[in-house]
Amino acid sequence: MSQNKLPTVKSTEILYDEYFRIEKDHLKTPEQTDYNYYTIIAAPIAVMVLAKTVDGRYVLNWEYRHPTKKTLLSCPGGVKDPGESPTECAARELLEETGYQAEGFEQIGEAYPFPGVCTQKTVYVRAKNAVDTGSHAREHAEFILESALFTPDELKKCIREKASVDGLLLSALSFEFLM
Repeated sequence: MSQNKLPTVKSTEILYDEYFRIEKDHLKTPEQTDYNYYTIIAAPIAVMVLAKTVDGRYVLNWEYRHPTKKTLLSCPGGVKDPGESPTECAARELLEETGYQAEGFEQIGEAYPFPGVCTQKTVYVRAKNAVDTGSHAREHAEFILESALFTPDELKKCIREKASVDGLLLSALSFEFLM
């Protein structure tokens, strides 16, 4: 693709800068049209964990997500710390959020879930042979109501019956079945 078909940034203004940053770019198109573009600058990498127990059940969370005002079925996951590998992050998040530890972790994919507005990349990790340790350490800002186990058929039924589902779980399942 020719670079001269892309807009140029004339100026950038930071509108918000706490847990994430919101930037407003003043752009000029190749046709010389001006417009503003808003971008959320988040932690560079988030990790989602698709964990299965020894008997083949998925370890998932029912988590309240305030922007939606709903409790969604989701994978454990979170932001990768500096110096941490995606699989190390997956192990940490799985234990913190669910109390489960797994025997093995494997990266199965990566995607940009909100590329129209956000810079963050999500890495998807499969966790094998997860077992319950009986203890979790959820963060105060996480509203995980419960962790639950689903057989593949139970999960399909739950999704078909229109449970409120986090789109990142659906992405994780896509990578699960593509790999």
